[in-house]
Amino acid sequence: MSWRSVFFIGATVAILASWAWFLCEQGLDRADKWSSIIGVVISSIIGIIGIIVGLKSLRAARKTPSAGEGHAGTTYNISAGRDSYLAHEMHINKSSEKDDN
Repeated sequence: MSWRSVFFIGATVAILASWAWFLCEQGLDRADKWSSIIGVVISSIIGIIGIIVGLKSLRAARKTPSAGEGHAGTTYNISAGRDSYLAHEMHINKSSEKDDN
């Protein structure tokens, strides 16, 4: 484990322990109110971050050019499967010449 991981885990444990101690000192009714407020704040922050990431992904997807129909001689490899095995594989060679067979 790197020192950053240890630091992050230690800081998280310290914050949660401090929060638990604070709630124990407040009593049941006030602890419930504090937890509700903090829950709304954290959920709002996560929601806003999610919206920002979604908008950035949408912009990036719009900037990426589409594959189109391909060019003569382009090879497409299509694979379908699950987990650790390959269920089906298909190779498509697209060229400008047509076979007369």
